[in-house]
Amino acid sequence: MKRIERTMLMVMAVMLVNGVALVEAKGKKPKGDPAASLSSPAAQRAEDVAGSQKVEGDTVSTGTTATDKTPEVKGPRIVVEGDKVRFLDEKGNTKNEMKLHKNKHIGKVPSKFGLYKQNPEAKVQIIDEETSFPSPNGKYISIVHEDAIGGDEFYEGKRILKMFDNVGSLLWEKEITESPWYSKQGNRIILLATRKAEEGPQKLSVIETSNGNEVYECNAYQEIVAADLSPDGRYLAFIYRLPGEGIILRDLETVKSIQKDGNYSTFKVFNDGTAELYKSDGYKDYLAERISIK
Repeated sequence: MKRIERTMLMVMAVMLVNGVALVEAKGKKPKGDPAASLSSPAAQRAEDVAGSQKVEGDTVSTGTTATDKTPEVKGPRIVVEGDKVRFLDEKGNTKNEMKLHKNKHIGKVPSKFGLYKQNPEAKVQIIDEETSFPSPNGKYISIVHEDAIGGDEFYEGKRILKMFDNVGSLLWEKEITESPWYSKQGNRIILLATRKAEEGPQKLSVIETSNGNEVYECNAYQEIVAADLSPDGRYLAFIYRLPGEGIILRDLETVKSIQKDGNYSTFKVFNDGTAELYKSDGYKDYLAERISIK
């Protein structure tokens, strides 16, 4: 015990002497590629677990695997810093910059909204702001502009998505109701429409990031619980509810698909056209089966 006490006293003394250095080191930012901070708005469960996107309101969760990691960004890239978007060249110099518009306040309803005709004196929350969604590989960024009014029981407005490349050139724009989710290589995005149950089936779309062309559309199910693309964007998987419940795995190149009925909780989809399907025992997810589209 005495030897341990003496050792601890020596360690404490060293820490006191080096206290300033320890504080300074703690405050330093880690070195690395600025693009390494780029990620989807999704929350990462763990670096060694690949999971489907679970849609819960406006949040999405997913994961990665050691074999399906986001490719390293080379050449021009995009960095998001607070309300600024910077476009860097190969040497890391800023070549273009955007400032995201942020404005949300309470005021009288603007005349451009339908509510104005019903109650021009109504006090509402006025939303006029932009949100950025960079691709995992740093080659694309979408800016979603929301122009809307809202209250406790209503929402009126629209959201416009503008897709930019890594030098700040506008590629395309589209009115949406949902936020984009990229494949890990950034070549395709999923758009999952938000809507009320009484409005009918929930629309799921897969879009080419570079040109805005729609690769796939599904409008057959009341609810899409989870959706995800393989890292290379070729394979799509999604869990649906009503009619029935189950999962669909689709090859977006050959348009071949397979469907499995069952109450699945999540899944992992890979570049080789396989998927691992998970169910829940009430406490945790467990691997129920593996399927392959080939």
